[in-house]
Amino acid sequence: MVRLSRGGLLAERRVNTFKDGLVFSSRPLKVQERIRLRVEKDSFNWNGGLRLGFTTVHPMARSLPLPIMAIPNLTETPGHWAAPVHESFCQAGVELEFWVSAGGIMYISGNNGREQKLLSGVDISRPLWALIDIYGQTCSISLLGSEKRGVFRTRRSCPTPQCFTSPEVDNHCSLITDSSSLDGNSDEYIPFLEDPE
Repeated sequence: MVRLSRGGLLAERRVNTFKDGLVFSSRPLKVQERIRLRVEKDSFNWNGGLRLGFTTVHPMARSLPLPIMAIPNLTETPGHWAAPVHESFCQAGVELEFWVSAGGIMYISGNNGREQKLLSGVDISRPLWALIDIYGQTCSISLLGSEKRGVFRTRRSCPTPQCFTSPEVDNHCSLITDSSSLDGNSDEYIPFLEDPE
Protein backbone atom coordinates (compact mmCIF):
# COMPACT_ATOMS: atom_id res chain seq x y z
CA MET A 1 0.00 0.00 0.00
CA VAL A 2 3.07 2.24 -0.36
CA ARG A 3 4.12 3.94 -3.57
CA LEU A 4 7.89 4.11 -4.08
CA SER A 5 9.48 6.65 -6.39
CA ARG A 6 12.71 8.59 -7.00
CA GLY A 7 14.73 5.39 -7.24
CA GLY A 8 13.27 3.98 -4.04
CA LEU A 9 14.16 7.06 -1.98
CA LEU A 10 10.61 8.42 -1.60
CA ALA A 11 7.88 6.34 0.03
CA GLU A 12 4.27 7.44 0.50
CA ARG A 13 1.08 5.75 1.56
CA ARG A 14 -1.23 5.30 -1.42
CA VAL A 15 -4.62 5.40 0.24
CA ASN A 16 -6.66 7.49 2.66
CA THR A 17 -5.63 5.69 5.85
CA PHE A 18 -3.33 5.95 8.84
CA LYS A 19 -1.95 2.40 8.38
CA ASP A 20 -0.60 0.04 5.68
CA GLY A 21 2.69 1.93 5.39
CA LEU A 22 5.42 -0.65 6.02
CA VAL A 23 8.74 -0.33 4.17
CA PHE A 24 12.13 -1.95 4.74
CA SER A 25 15.70 -1.16 3.76
CA SER A 26 16.94 -2.95 0.66
CA ARG A 27 20.04 -4.27 2.41
CA PRO A 28 21.13 -5.17 5.95
CA LEU A 29 22.57 -2.36 8.03
CA LYS A 30 25.63 -2.23 10.21
CA VAL A 31 25.60 -1.58 13.94
CA GLN A 32 25.96 2.19 14.54
CA GLU A 33 24.95 2.96 10.93
CA ARG A 34 22.59 5.93 11.11
CA ILE A 35 19.60 5.82 8.76
CA ARG A 36 18.66 9.36 7.82
CA LEU A 37 15.22 10.41 6.58
CA ARG A 38 12.98 13.44 6.14
CA VAL A 39 9.22 13.65 6.61
CA GLU A 40 7.90 15.04 3.32
CA LYS A 41 4.14 15.17 3.97
CA ASP A 42 1.94 14.99 7.02
CA SER A 43 -1.73 15.07 7.85
CA PHE A 44 -3.21 16.28 11.10
CA ASN A 45 -6.35 14.22 10.48
CA TRP A 46 -4.68 11.24 12.16
CA ASN A 47 -3.02 10.68 15.52
CA GLY A 48 0.40 9.15 16.00
CA GLY A 49 3.39 9.20 13.74
CA LEU A 50 6.22 7.10 12.37
CA ARG A 51 7.17 3.78 13.88
CA LEU A 52 10.86 2.96 13.45
CA GLY A 53 12.76 -0.21 14.12
CA PHE A 54 14.77 -3.15 12.90
CA THR A 55 14.12 -6.73 11.86
CA THR A 56 16.21 -9.87 11.39
CA VAL A 57 13.65 -11.19 8.89
CA HIS A 58 14.84 -10.68 5.30
CA PRO A 59 12.25 -8.47 3.53
CA MET A 60 12.18 -10.73 0.46
CA ALA A 61 11.24 -13.69 2.68
CA ARG A 62 7.96 -12.05 3.72
CA SER A 63 4.64 -13.17 2.34
CA LEU A 64 2.13 -10.66 1.03
CA PRO A 65 0.08 -8.90 2.08
CA LEU A 66 2.23 -7.32 4.76
CA PRO A 67 0.72 -6.70 8.19
CA ILE A 68 -1.15 -3.40 8.48
CA MET A 69 1.04 -1.99 11.28
CA ALA A 70 4.48 -2.55 12.80
CA ILE A 71 3.07 -2.23 16.32
CA PRO A 72 1.64 -4.64 17.41
CA ASN A 73 1.43 -6.81 14.25
CA LEU A 74 5.19 -7.23 13.71
CA THR A 75 6.55 -6.55 17.19
CA GLU A 76 4.58 -9.48 18.59
CA THR A 77 6.59 -11.87 16.41
CA PRO A 78 10.25 -12.83 16.95
CA GLY A 79 12.91 -10.85 15.10
CA HIS A 80 11.11 -7.47 15.09
CA TRP A 81 11.72 -4.36 17.19
CA ALA A 82 9.88 -1.08 16.64
CA ALA A 83 8.95 1.96 18.66
CA PRO A 84 6.64 4.93 18.08
CA VAL A 85 8.25 8.26 17.28
CA HIS A 86 6.95 11.35 19.05
CA GLU A 87 4.67 13.44 16.83
CA SER A 88 7.07 16.40 17.02
CA PHE A 89 9.45 14.33 14.84
CA CYS A 90 6.68 13.58 12.34
CA GLN A 91 5.92 17.00 10.85
CA ALA A 92 6.74 17.87 7.23
CA GLY A 93 10.33 19.06 6.88
CA VAL A 94 11.69 17.34 9.98
CA GLU A 95 14.87 15.34 9.39
CA LEU A 96 15.84 12.55 11.72
CA GLU A 97 18.15 9.60 12.00
CA PHE A 98 17.93 6.33 13.86
CA TRP A 99 20.38 3.53 14.58
CA VAL A 100 21.13 0.58 16.83
CA SER A 101 24.14 0.60 19.14
CA ALA A 102 26.61 -2.18 19.85
CA GLY A 103 24.59 -2.84 23.00
CA GLY A 104 21.35 -3.45 21.05
CA ILE A 105 19.82 -0.09 21.99
CA MET A 106 17.90 1.86 19.35
CA TYR A 107 18.33 5.63 19.31
CA ILE A 108 16.79 8.53 17.41
CA SER A 109 18.05 12.05 16.80
CA GLY A 110 16.14 14.93 15.22
CA ASN A 111 16.81 18.43 13.94
CA ASN A 112 17.98 19.53 17.41
CA GLY A 113 20.73 16.88 17.42
CA ARG A 114 19.74 15.42 20.80
CA GLU A 115 19.84 11.65 20.98
CA GLN A 116 16.94 9.78 22.57
CA LYS A 117 16.70 6.11 23.44
CA LEU A 118 13.68 4.46 21.80
CA LEU A 119 14.07 0.84 22.92
CA SER A 120 16.55 -1.83 23.92
CA GLY A 121 17.02 -5.55 23.35
CA VAL A 122 17.65 -5.55 19.58
CA ASP A 123 19.46 -8.75 18.54
CA ILE A 124 22.59 -7.53 16.76
CA SER A 125 24.05 -11.04 16.31
CA ARG A 126 22.15 -11.46 13.02
CA PRO A 127 21.77 -9.19 9.95
CA LEU A 128 19.35 -6.29 10.57
CA TRP A 129 17.15 -4.44 8.09
CA ALA A 130 15.54 -1.10 8.85
CA LEU A 131 11.81 -1.26 9.40
CA ILE A 132 9.81 1.96 8.87
CA ASP A 133 6.07 2.23 9.34
CA ILE A 134 4.70 5.35 7.62
CA TYR A 135 1.92 5.62 10.16
CA GLY A 136 -0.59 8.11 11.53
CA GLN A 137 0.00 11.73 10.59
CA THR A 138 3.09 10.83 8.55
CA CYS A 139 2.10 10.47 4.88
CA SER A 140 5.43 10.30 3.06
CA ILE A 141 9.13 10.17 3.84
CA SER A 142 12.33 10.40 1.85
CA LEU A 143 15.44 8.42 2.62
CA LEU A 144 18.49 10.65 2.92
CA GLY A 145 21.00 7.82 3.04
CA SER A 146 22.96 6.63 6.01
CA GLU A 147 26.22 7.32 7.70
CA LYS A 148 28.64 5.31 9.79
CA ARG A 149 30.73 7.40 12.15
CA GLY A 150 34.20 6.15 12.88
CA VAL A 151 37.01 7.47 15.03
CA PHE A 152 38.73 9.31 12.18
CA ARG A 153 36.01 9.76 9.56
CA THR A 154 32.34 9.46 8.72
CA ARG A 155 31.27 7.35 5.74
CA ARG A 156 28.00 8.21 3.96
CA SER A 157 26.00 5.86 1.77
CA CYS A 158 24.78 8.57 -0.59
CA PRO A 159 24.56 12.33 -0.88
CA THR A 160 21.53 14.07 0.58
CA PRO A 161 19.01 14.67 -2.22
CA GLN A 162 17.31 17.98 -2.75
CA CYS A 163 14.16 18.47 -0.76
CA PHE A 164 11.29 16.89 -2.71
CA THR A 165 9.00 19.70 -1.68
CA SER A 166 9.24 23.46 -1.89
CA PRO A 167 7.54 26.39 -0.16
CA GLU A 168 5.10 26.54 -3.08
CA VAL A 169 4.00 22.93 -2.51
CA ASP A 170 1.45 21.90 0.08
CA ASN A 171 3.19 19.43 2.39
CA HIS A 172 -0.04 18.16 3.89
CA CYS A 173 -1.71 15.01 2.59
CA SER A 174 -4.89 15.19 0.67
CA LEU A 175 -7.65 13.07 2.13
CA ILE A 176 -8.76 12.17 -1.39
CA THR A 177 -7.56 8.75 -2.46
CA ASP A 178 -5.58 8.83 -5.68
CA SER A 179 -7.49 6.62 -8.07
CA SER A 180 -5.06 6.81 -10.89
CA SER A 181 25.87 -1.46 1.83
CA LEU A 182 27.89 0.53 3.40
CA ASP A 183 30.74 -1.96 2.93
CA GLY A 184 33.78 0.16 3.63
CA ASN A 185 34.23 2.52 0.73
CA SER A 186 30.98 2.06 -1.16
CA ASP A 187 28.81 4.98 -2.18
CA GLU A 188 25.71 2.82 -2.68
CA TYR A 189 22.49 4.12 -1.21
CA ILE A 190 19.91 2.11 0.69
CA PRO A 191 16.60 2.57 -1.05
CA PHE A 192 13.44 1.08 0.29
CA LEU A 193 12.59 -2.32 -1.07
CA GLU A 194 11.20 -2.31 -4.57
CA ASP A 195 7.43 -2.52 -4.78
CA PRO A 196 6.58 -6.22 -5.36
CA GLU A 197 3.73 -5.37 -7.74
